Amino acid sequence: MTAPRTALLPRPRAAEVLRDPTDTRRPWAAALRTLACGAAVAGPVLALATASTPPPLIHFTVLANVLVAVAFGWSAVRSLRGAPPLPPYLTGAVLLLAAITALMHHLVLVNYGGSPDTATAGHPEASLLLHTVTPLAVAPRTGSC
Repeated sequence: MTAPRTALLPRPRAAEVLRDPTDTRRPWAAALRTLACGAAVAGPVLALATASTPPPLIHFTVLANVLVAVAFGWSAVRSLRGAPPLPPYLTGAVLLLAAITALMHHLVLVNYGGSPDTATAGHPEASLLLHTVTPLAVAPRTGSC
């Protein structure tokens, strides 16, 4: 006669199989938000480091990227700690700032025949980070901040 099935294979306990429902930490979300924060920090730093004129800290693009970096850094810490997400009005404001930055640059300033942006003149890497990479990083992540 054979032994019962429960004697042959140990039965997994729920604590070993299922994730703890009280643990709301989101490490992958925190990692992605940290990368977006890094892109938002790298753009202004690169623009300030390579600019031959005094730092353009009052430009809308630089201020928007700094605010994006603060919001995404804060959101990454909250995701890692398991705290609730940021309020929707804050994430919506960050998305609006990033969208205005990208749309104004790509629809108006690039097609305008005037002088180039003084903050990133001659530095396409800084312009790419400030006007394209950061707004694209903000767009899909804002709803779940």
